[in-house]
Amino acid sequence: MRQLIRLLAAACAALAFSASAADSYPSQPVRLIVGYAPGGSTDVFARALAAKLTERWKKEVIVDNKPGASEIVGASAVAGAKPDGYTLLVSTDQALLSNQFLFTKLGYSPTKSFVPVIRAMDAPMVLVVRAGSPYQNVAQLVEAAKKDPGKINYSSNGPGGHIHLALNWLGVKAGVKFTHVPYKGGGPAIQAVLANEVDMTTVPLSVADAFLKANSLRALAVTSPKRIPALATVPSLTELGYDVDVQALSAIVAPAETPPAIVNKIADDVRAIVTDPAFAAREIDRYGFFVIGDDPRQFADYLTKAASGYRARITAANVTLD
Repeated sequence: MRQLIRLLAAACAALAFSASAADSYPSQPVRLIVGYAPGGSTDVFARALAAKLTERWKKEVIVDNKPGASEIVGASAVAGAKPDGYTLLVSTDQALLSNQFLFTKLGYSPTKSFVPVIRAMDAPMVLVVRAGSPYQNVAQLVEAAKKDPGKINYSSNGPGGHIHLALNWLGVKAGVKFTHVPYKGGGPAIQAVLANEVDMTTVPLSVADAFLKANSLRALAVTSPKRIPALATVPSLTELGYDVDVQALSAIVAPAETPPAIVNKIADDVRAIVTDPAFAAREIDRYGFFVIGDDPRQFADYLTKAASGYRARITAANVTLD
């Protein structure tokens, strides 16, 4: 009985400490780690979110870019951080789902190093070429790749990322081989297309939008199952017969053992921002993105259920990175 009383007292003390920590959180600047170079969709979203969180929390929220190694550099930095809510990872499905099936060794565990906070949104991607490209549609790209395997190349935000998997999967479905040229983020991937270093890439519309409006790039398809309202005249790859559905997840995780009350506070505040009509219209809806805004438990359930699908897609595409 005494042992039971001690255990209950310890549990109550832990809950009281967690609640107290959440009441004062944040009391210092917060870092949002992004595992890609500036200019990509994750970075763009993180900066918009950081500005609104700074307003809401009255403490500076800083975006810290740590690109490289398929988001492993950034994820490892957060995995090793103090679990107090002051270092968070703004992640994609790369770090949380894909890497565990692409690498035999990681500097972190997708399932043990983090506590899920919130899935903010899903982002369909748009397949783009230079405005002066000879390829006017996806069929022409596929035909060129059939005539000369490996001739058509594409840039990505890193090996094993959503761009790499989307275009590798397109190659599988079309029965052709494209050549992969990895960069350190969606921004550099777009610049590679503009500089005529590669033929194409797929990036979220938030990255490509300004270039499409300036007629520097041409959109050939989107990677969601259906067309998106923001690009109503652009077909989906599925519509074209290739059955490719790859969207970029934007989510937040914290180091494992971060107090639940702090995790819930972050989730609640981020959800309030992404579901705010003004923020959504400016940063999410106009790019054809989809707000999710789930809670930590729902996010954890999603990661568990989604893992098998990622394993199957990566295995079928025969993508390995070590």
